[in-house]
Amino acid sequence: MIDAAPFGAHFYELHADGRLIFTGHNRQSRALLGAHGPGLIGLPIEEAFPGLVNTPIPDAYRRVATSGEPFEKESVPYDRDGIQGTFEIHALQTGPDRMAVFFRDVTVERQAREDLRQHAATLRAILDGSRQLVFLLDRNRRIVDLNRLAREKTPVLFGRELKQGDSLPLDELIPFNEAIQDRFEKALAGEEITIEREVRRKDGATAWYVLDYYPVRAESGEILGVCVSGTEITGRRVAEDALRHSEQRYRTLYLNTPVMLHSIDPEGRIVSVSNHWLKKLGYTRDEVIGHKSTEFLTPASTRLARDVVLPEFYVTGVCRDVPYEFVARDGTVVEVLLSAIAERDEDGRISRSLAVIVDVTERNRSQRELAEARDEAVRAAELKAEFLATMSHEIRTPLGGVIGMTELLLESGLNGEQRGFVLMALQSARSLLGIVNDTLDYSKMEVGQLELESVLFEPRVMMDEAAELLAVSAQGKGVELYCRFDGRIPEQVRGDPGRLRQVLTNLVGNAVKFTPEGEVEVRAELEQRRPAEVVIRFTVRDTGVGIPPEGVGRLFRSFSQADRTVARRFGGTGLGLAICRQLVELMGGEIGVENTQGQGSIFWFRVPLAVNEIHTGRTHRVGGGDRRRRVLAAMPAAGALAALVEDLVNLGMEATGVTDAAAAVAELRRAAEQGRPFEILYLDDRLAGTEGELPAPIAEMLGDAGPRLLWISGLRGAGPATPGEASLRLTRPVRAKALRRDLLRMREQMGEGAPTGGSSIGSELD
Repeated sequence: MIDAAPFGAHFYELHADGRLIFTGHNRQSRALLGAHGPGLIGLPIEEAFPGLVNTPIPDAYRRVATSGEPFEKESVPYDRDGIQGTFEIHALQTGPDRMAVFFRDVTVERQAREDLRQHAATLRAILDGSRQLVFLLDRNRRIVDLNRLAREKTPVLFGRELKQGDSLPLDELIPFNEAIQDRFEKALAGEEITIEREVRRKDGATAWYVLDYYPVRAESGEILGVCVSGTEITGRRVAEDALRHSEQRYRTLYLNTPVMLHSIDPEGRIVSVSNHWLKKLGYTRDEVIGHKSTEFLTPASTRLARDVVLPEFYVTGVCRDVPYEFVARDGTVVEVLLSAIAERDEDGRISRSLAVIVDVTERNRSQRELAEARDEAVRAAELKAEFLATMSHEIRTPLGGVIGMTELLLESGLNGEQRGFVLMALQSARSLLGIVNDTLDYSKMEVGQLELESVLFEPRVMMDEAAELLAVSAQGKGVELYCRFDGRIPEQVRGDPGRLRQVLTNLVGNAVKFTPEGEVEVRAELEQRRPAEVVIRFTVRDTGVGIPPEGVGRLFRSFSQADRTVARRFGGTGLGLAICRQLVELMGGEIGVENTQGQGSIFWFRVPLAVNEIHTGRTHRVGGGDRRRRVLAAMPAAGALAALVEDLVNLGMEATGVTDAAAAVAELRRAAEQGRPFEILYLDDRLAGTEGELPAPIAEMLGDAGPRLLWISGLRGAGPATPGEASLRLTRPVRAKALRRDLLRMREQMGEGAPTGGSSIGSELD
């Protein structure tokens, strides 16, 4: 019977000397340990099984033989003669000092248990690494296991921490109702179910989970319970809710926005349209959705869309401000500007496009009406300009005759009272001519017909001519008018001298008009020099009443004056400065004013003028070869005197200036005593006596050996007759060309040769 047992058996006898002798074994033992078993009988256990030496097993066996205390050991390794294994042993007393050891090979069983343990550890690692909550429920809906994430979440979900092996009814988390009961029962019946459910946590907050129910089966197929896995989707649900609300708001905005919107599919069919679109064109939504957008366009707009816009739109995915014409339900045409952008799918194909449409019917109508009105206004302005040009010619022709005859009348022998009457008539005629010219120029500027000349001219001559036109007015008021010219400015430049003279005359005329006493200075300065042009700054400075601060901003506006009382006191149309500004800007320059009320004002403008290299030199000199001729100038006005001295120096003279007769006498005597006498004396007639006679000391110094006299007086016919024996005479304001002409004539009278410089200007004598 022992030989037939499914386990091995060894028998031992304990001798009095303490040796434990191997006495026998069964057949299964030979199968487990090999054929060497019979040869071990009679040997002590230490010799029979040397592998047991130094282990507690031999002593344990002795205790079993003597005391009957059983001994069990779960794992005993065996390795002998190529046989390896792990055994489970049970030792029992079989009689006095006798015992038996029963053992079986558990190698395969232990390996299976180890494999099962490792498999369970792997499954646990997988479960604990999952981002899902996993609960294992028995058939009574109680939790028998849960993964790491579930354990971490249970304090929040259940209000306390769960440990491995705890059991808790799931309905504490999700109160059972018929729906939950039904799903659980279906899972126990073998179905797999997925639901989304809102869960209220112990802290009162709510969360959303996706719950998967599936049955847990034994190897036999028996359903042992239900596994519930949960994935929190609160963030997703919040995002979905927000997206849903956003889409709802977008749809509400899309439908109700006060803008025409429509969206079309890749085939050009309308898939959505705003209420404003329907209201503008008068259609219902059913009449529009599913129809092609081109069905609502005029034939011309349909061709534009088909042939031009859509082919480009399918490539670029965008179009902006395309002018279309929609046909409303009642047949009226609505003009629009359409802008669209395409939406593309993952493959880059256009899936939909959204168009924003702006109704420009009224705007286009207004623009057309405005254009027609503008064209009509231009035609009217052209007719006005033509009329004014004709009238201006008809008015200026007799005015020119009046001015010419009045100037000739001044040359005749008139007494003082008659001269005053004639001067007033001349001034009035010239004022009327200025108003006519201003009106004509302004009308030409309005219609863009004013053109500029480009000719060579001498800027100093132009400036002198402008000043000379106002000389009568200035001298009639006792205002000193003079010009100062920068000698660095080229002798000739290219531009429009007539328009420059017009601007300068207007500014000088205003300065004289608003200066009751004092002086008006006209200055030209070289501001910038470039390879092919120069920038000249013209300045008109007066010592008049100035301009009120609130009036400065209105100066260059049409029909505007700084003070409303100006027109009543001084006359004028208020067009002069507006014309000046437009002329200067037309020439590429700028104009401005510097003002100190009560102390006068400074009007300035700068213009670029072309220049040729051949004309870039200084004013022609008239000096006597290498020797500079000594000149004395005597004038009572300091500003005019300084201007005269500058001109003389620019002409090559060595000039000295004084402001009264006594100083002139002193300078003449001092120069004679030093052996460097003055050769020419410029004497202002205002330094003469009451009858126009020369001061006696000066008269004594004039003669064959004394300086030559050039008399400076008022305009022709004004003031006393030329006193003394003056050989030549200049008029105020002194013109540079006249000054040079008289110097050349004086050289001829003194018997000197032609002037240096070789310029043709020497032959241009007035």
